[in-house]
Amino acid sequence: MSHVEVLWHSSELASSEHCSISLAADGAVLLGTAVLPIGDQPGQIQWTARTDDAGRTRSAQAAITTPDGTRRLALTADDEQRWRLDDEPADHLTGAIDVDLGWTPATNTLPIRRLGLAVGASTTITAAWVRFPEFDVVASEQTYTRLADDRWRYASGRFEAELEVDPATNVVRRYGEDLWRAAVYTVT
Repeated sequence: MSHVEVLWHSSELASSEHCSISLAADGAVLLGTAVLPIGDQPGQIQWTARTDDAGRTRSAQAAITTPDGTRRLALTADDEQRWRLDDEPADHLTGAIDVDLGWTPATNTLPIRRLGLAVGASTTITAAWVRFPEFDVVASEQTYTRLADDRWRYASGRFEAELEVDPATNVVRRYGEDLWRAAVYTVT
């Protein structure tokens, strides 16, 4: 089992995030707290995501807090990857295996670990994408290409970014040129 503590910073988004990531044979557990502007208000997002032993997302929750109050969302997926959003069927997410929380680089780690691609290989997945700042959930086609032991290309629609990962854990340390960077990164 590995445990990663990371503090990411994004000048572009005026955001910082602390994330605790536990990686074990029976799955991963990610716990994060992001502080960032949400619209024209200061905001905080506390979130969790969990995978099973095959790396498939089983649940993700978020509490989005601004001075106007707190909004919550919860996603779950069963063994057949049938998704529920706030305990209601979410058939529009059929085919999604991973969750992608739009305010954090942490969840890009999930398909990278699950896919385990060889250098030079590429594949397209469907993710349950929680968009930011909209906080709605859509199915999103995303392509991951492994460029080197510690580098991946992520593409979705017209957006593309290079991701630098820790080759021992596959946790994202840098996302894009300047979008997210790990200010502090420890592994135990």
